[in-house]
Amino acid sequence: MAVYTYKSHFYKKSTKEIEILDENNNRIGSMQRYHKNKWMRVVDHIINEYEVNLEAFHVDGGSMINVVDITPLTKLIGAEWKIEHADGEISLISDKTKIKTNIRYELQYKEKRFSFTKDLGDRIMRLRDESDMLHAEITYDKMLPPITITIKNHTEEVDVRMIACVYYLYSLRT
Repeated sequence: MAVYTYKSHFYKKSTKEIEILDENNNRIGSMQRYHKNKWMRVVDHIINEYEVNLEAFHVDGGSMINVVDITPLTKLIGAEWKIEHADGEISLISDKTKIKTNIRYELQYKEKRFSFTKDLGDRIMRLRDESDMLHAEITYDKMLPPITITIKNHTEEVDVRMIACVYYLYSLRT
């Protein structure tokens, strides 16, 4: 089991890079929020978290994945993101949450479905596959910023940068 950490920003709308570290505090990559253009940045300040786009980078700085918000304007509940991998593969993330107390995100990755779930009062978000096998656990240390997020990746089947991006999407949208 590998353990990774990152510190989220105090300001949710920040577009500064976030470093992802392994258990020896070695940088393994980073992620960063971005806006498609200046107009979307203005809209995002007016309508809170209207559009959330992320990019994850390798340790050398090369782009690894690009998470693009594809939620239609008419959709009021649930959001969708397309993940464009550097190798050309496409994955999807969907917010399947119906009640805010029971968070559920669904990831379609390498022809498999994974679910990120978190219940009310539980500090741990869990990543499971269709057979209910636990792949990762994501938790935080405290409620006040800067919050340190810890990812325990049990199987390495899903890349830690992708797991970090999904949790960061969740934290930006709540």
